[in-house]
Amino acid sequence: MIVAGCGSPGNSSVTPPPVAPDLTGNWQIQSNPASGTNPLTAIALLGALESNGNQVSGTFRFTNLSDPTTCGLDQVVTLTGAVDSNGNLTLTSSTLPNGTTIKAQMAISGAQPPYAGAGTIEVDGTTCTFATAPSIGEQFLNTSGAYAGTFTPGTLGSPSTGPSAAVSLTLTQLAIPGPDGQFAANGTINYQIGSCSGSAPISGDVSGVGVTLLSESTPPASPQVLTFIGTSNPAATAISAGALIFVPAPCSSDPTSNASYYGQLNRQ
Repeated sequence: MIVAGCGSPGNSSVTPPPVAPDLTGNWQIQSNPASGTNPLTAIALLGALESNGNQVSGTFRFTNLSDPTTCGLDQVVTLTGAVDSNGNLTLTSSTLPNGTTIKAQMAISGAQPPYAGAGTIEVDGTTCTFATAPSIGEQFLNTSGAYAGTFTPGTLGSPSTGPSAAVSLTLTQLAIPGPDGQFAANGTINYQIGSCSGSAPISGDVSGVGVTLLSESTPPASPQVLTFIGTSNPAATAISAGALIFVPAPCSSDPTSNASYYGQLNRQ
């Protein structure tokens, strides 16, 4: 009698090797103030990563707050490296014009985007050296979509008190970043404040946590400028506006007036 052995082709169970995470998208990597690093001397990278297998490259705007004028203020830098199947990411820049190099290491967490990570970041060389410090990194998903919320009058200009503003925003964010690592975005913003309402095209950039949009339009009364300064959560389910600024104030006949509002827009 012939006894069939275990592990025949029809019954074999082979665990596939782990795959390195695809980190492509919008990222913010910075030294971690919660670890004791003085926020006024922090370093930050805001921009985009692109994965090709386990190889990773990134284009960022780099700021060194310890001496931004000499050591980097929104300086465009490129970092390259790799992420292994366990999610350990290492990125290093080439030598920058001031003689320094940037190195970031993170252990990536999460089973799917948006990924996050914790590790270390450092700047080596010359007087702009930033000693190895704990760091955090976050990926922010594409903000394309429709959002709506209720805003409260702010403290800039008028009204500072008065009716709240019903605000909606339809936004399209490009999937491919620009040469500085920022993602261009454009859309339409609508508002209803008491009996005053309006709509305007708006455009700007998404970079790291930040969402900065501007509208310059000519409603029936006079030219109007809207400035939207906000932040997105990593999953892009909400955009918080620290300031929505109108110049002049909505429906005002005074071209020198201005008004501000703040609040949260939730994805619809």
